[in-house]
Amino acid sequence: MYFNLIIISINIVLYFIIMSSRRISVKKKNNLFLVISFFIIGFLMATRTYSTGTDTEMYVRVFNRFSQLKWESSIIGNYYEPLYIVLNILLSYISNNPRILIVATSVFISFSFYIFIRNNSKDSLISVIMFICLLFIYGAMNTIRQYIAMSIILLGFSFVKKKKILPYIITVIIAYLFHSSALVGIIIYPMYNMKYSHTRVILIFATALLANIFVSGLINNIYNIIGRTNYYSYRVGQENIANLIYMIVYFAMYIFSLFEMKKSKKTNMHSGFYLYTFVMSSAFSLIAMNLNVLARATTYFNIFSIVCLPNVISENIHTEKNRVLVNLIIIMIFVLYSSIIIKFRPEWNTAFNYKNCIFSTEQSTFYNN
Repeated sequence: MYFNLIIISINIVLYFIIMSSRRISVKKKNNLFLVISFFIIGFLMATRTYSTGTDTEMYVRVFNRFSQLKWESSIIGNYYEPLYIVLNILLSYISNNPRILIVATSVFISFSFYIFIRNNSKDSLISVIMFICLLFIYGAMNTIRQYIAMSIILLGFSFVKKKKILPYIITVIIAYLFHSSALVGIIIYPMYNMKYSHTRVILIFATALLANIFVSGLINNIYNIIGRTNYYSYRVGQENIANLIYMIVYFAMYIFSLFEMKKSKKTNMHSGFYLYTFVMSSAFSLIAMNLNVLARATTYFNIFSIVCLPNVISENIHTEKNRVLVNLIIIMIFVLYSSIIIKFRPEWNTAFNYKNCIFSTEQSTFYNN
């Protein structure tokens, strides 16, 4: 929990130091803040120990295995997606130390989030705080393949904004070749220009509720028929609690955003996208409560909240005093939210108990000389 509070504090102090300067424009100040912030985040991710992150040790073992195999025996008939295997093999040509995998993926993920926030957020501080407090930073230190795929989707979001469907489809396919869950990212394209409708929202939640009731049983029966165990079923209890919390959090963002838009009576072409982001996050979390395999898919919608919520606030709360007050309250709520989860649910992700390889005495057993 101390790591979480320290990195939040560093970012808040850094933001106000940079913003106090009168020599550069606001745009340049925001960019400078994001550059330094994600340099720090990327450095901390790259220098984590192999025990930081539930799946990190597994990825280190996989790297060691792939670095010793030939191309054809690595890619054909393997559980892991082909481009992730290729990444491991290419990195092993540079060094057979698995630290290179952690460093390379950390740099790419942190750079992608920097670009995404820089190009899409109207409040860089709130976006960074949400990236930390909604636990995305810990996910990036855990589910490496998915966060590579998600980073590619975020970089490809510029194609969505420019209505270039073919380049975006290619982007999704590339992301899919790193993690199969990335296919859900294709939904982002029609969502972006979709006008908001209460009827459509009701339909989405009704569909999610029906899927929650009926689809999970169907999927489990399929697994039983083909004689396979549902990989995600072993965490049903924990995932139910987690997805219930996520559903409540993102539904609260939806209600807040809808209220502010109605109050300001100001909408733009992106207002529907902001609202649908929160709606889809809530709906997928609802389904994932009984169909854990979709918990990964939910993240592709959740992540857009780190720019959508700050933009809703910037575009609909017009007086600076009220905007500062709302931002302060939101920061306090998110800090409290993340602190409670890290304190009382540390088993959800071992990255919560962050350790740095530079200062840790922990010895790695994964490096083959």
